[in-house]
Amino acid sequence: MSKILFFLTCECKLGMDLALEQEGNGDQVTICLLQNAIYNANKTNKQLDDCIIRDVSVYAGEEDVQKRGIKKHLHPEVKLLDYGEVIDLVLEQDNIVNL
Repeated sequence: MSKILFFLTCECKLGMDLALEQEGNGDQVTICLLQNAIYNANKTNKQLDDCIIRDVSVYAGEEDVQKRGIKKHLHPEVKLLDYGEVIDLVLEQDNIVNL
């Protein structure tokens, strides 16, 4: 089993689809949303609910959330990270997929 980080920076849904597919292969999957990808952390996003139900850890860049003013719309299971914590998260992984 590998630890795989999906490092997403755009709003498209493809990254989350790929993360769910990889989780289905038995790997430990984590998603980190930065830049415009943080819009995927919206509490009404059904795809995000699927990730959380399947035990995929989801993080969002705190600075990006604040810049875009979506903190009150954030899903309660999404954990906020500062950039130092994002780097720590990257270093804990076996593989990184950047989309």
